[in-house]
Amino acid sequence: MRIVTFLDFSNPLPHRNGGGTTLHIGALYIVSALERNQYVVDYRDYQTSKYCNSLKLSDMLEFAANSANTVMLSCMAYMLPLAVLLVQKLKLANPQKVIILGGPGPAGVAEDLVTTFPYIDYVVKGEGEVTVPLLLDCIESNIGTPASIPGLVFYREKLYSNPPKRIVNLDDVPFPAYHKVNMNDYSMFGIITGRGCVYRCKFCDVHGLWGDQYQRRSISNVLDEIELLVKKYGVTRLDIWDDTFIVDRKRVVEFVNGLTQRELKVNWSCFGRINLIDEELLQLMSGAGCDAIFYGIESGSQSVLDKIDKHIDLAEVNKVIDMSLKYVKVSAHLIWGFPFETIEDLYRTIFLYNYLCGKIRIGLGQLWPYPTAPLFDEYKTLLCENDDPLEFHKILPLGKEHELEERQIHELVHQYPHIFTQYTVFMDYQYPEKRNVMRRLLLLSDG
Repeated sequence: MRIVTFLDFSNPLPHRNGGGTTLHIGALYIVSALERNQYVVDYRDYQTSKYCNSLKLSDMLEFAANSANTVMLSCMAYMLPLAVLLVQKLKLANPQKVIILGGPGPAGVAEDLVTTFPYIDYVVKGEGEVTVPLLLDCIESNIGTPASIPGLVFYREKLYSNPPKRIVNLDDVPFPAYHKVNMNDYSMFGIITGRGCVYRCKFCDVHGLWGDQYQRRSISNVLDEIELLVKKYGVTRLDIWDDTFIVDRKRVVEFVNGLTQRELKVNWSCFGRINLIDEELLQLMSGAGCDAIFYGIESGSQSVLDKIDKHIDLAEVNKVIDMSLKYVKVSAHLIWGFPFETIEDLYRTIFLYNYLCGKIRIGLGQLWPYPTAPLFDEYKTLLCENDDPLEFHKILPLGKEHELEERQIHELVHQYPHIFTQYTVFMDYQYPEKRNVMRRLLLLSDG
């Protein structure tokens, strides 16, 4: 029997800021792919365990106890320092274990991880449904060689970094392994109808992670999955997690018509775009159960929007939001800390934030330098460890009981800021003044 353990740390703090447990379908897609290849997967989701909301390494180690010889671990970028510390301890206690990292956090810095930390055996980039079964066949059955596996990064006397292979027909991918979890443990559910993005916003990591291709599932395949979730598992609400769900208007119309024709009673939300939405589409979506939409506005300065290739007109923002509010709830996000952002740009963003606060749910957060974003290569010489304890604890809320973990994380970030970029900033000459502005307006702690 071929067994592998999958440790999922994608949402270790489900109750942070009033949130809840979110089913991680990215991990369950890989579980399905492995089961299709006759593997038994010991899938463990930290957020539904008794250790959830604890970031103590001792609890994380206990969560990983009695794992298989091959251990996969998935996490977001903010959890990467703790993940590295965890696998180091796992490997020291069990040198025979094979450690595989994946997910948005590790994938963006895969080459640096395997060359810096010898206890990380492999990092998976791209679509794990392709890479992981091939790798496990190689590990467990000596079939093939890691050097030929697409999307695999590892170090064996030299660095091997194989480009990912995209899945052309997403309908061939089995649905997430919903049977592996207790659906009652989760309060939020989502679905992905396409992978990638047609836009190339310079601050965003999506294009760097997915590549040039934007692949979409057929609407009938998407509706089949929704029907499964609604009728078998009793799901009544879904978030569509595509980065640009509404980019193809005809496809959205086909989707909403399909929901109506199949009589699927489910509420749903999606990511929108200021330059793509119109009132007729909003009315159609609302009539088929859409009750919320999210807009990434990013900045209150047209100059900044142009520099990040956002392709939206700031003059349209308020019009689109007012129009959207006639049909759905609206949330949005703004960012500060771009390396070319002036103080005047920042004040424009703050003004827009304050104006929209009275209308919609909106966040104002600091820019996170993503290694796969075009902006990173352009301004990486400005990369600097963020020494602000307030910002650190916003990202990773460690209490007094985590003194050891906090010290170790600071040591890692200080030594390897280019790996743990979630804890860094672009230190342009105006950054200190921008941070002081945010502090004075009490936005740094609340945004």
